[in-house]
Amino acid sequence: MTGLWGGELPRFDDMDGVNALFQGLMSLWNDLTKHQSRTKPFRLVRGGIGATADDLARLCRTRTEEIEGFVEGLFGDEEETDLPERAHEGMEHLGKINAMLRGIVDLLEREPYQASSDADLAAMFRNVHELTRIAEKELHAVVLSCKRARARAISAARTERPTFH
Repeated sequence: MTGLWGGELPRFDDMDGVNALFQGLMSLWNDLTKHQSRTKPFRLVRGGIGATADDLARLCRTRTEEIEGFVEGLFGDEEETDLPERAHEGMEHLGKINAMLRGIVDLLEREPYQASSDADLAAMFRNVHELTRIAEKELHAVVLSCKRARARAISAARTERPTFH
């Protein structure tokens, strides 16, 4: 948890501050656990309504932050981790989507970027919205795959009570 505050836990004046922090963290945790259900997939931040290259770049930067935050949350301090096959596939897809989004940002930030027409910019928005839909599907697949693997590991670790004669 110290990673949230640059390596040190924050200082509190009283127990009310400590309790408020932990209530907030538990609320966030509970909200995140809801997405382990097949019927409640995680959704990326809605938005991306706009008509300019700046609006599109902002949307793409938001998506890359979301994807990279998910990866950082999944891996933590580890450089690599064992993932179930479907989760591994999903992470590969997310990596490719992230690279495409970064490429769009790079293209849009070049001086001077001019869409050859409003239709071209609108098509780019549609493509980014489609990438968003695919990213959400892959994020959810990773979460569900890891949940299933964790449940199998817990189940395998349980042992039956031995029979004594």
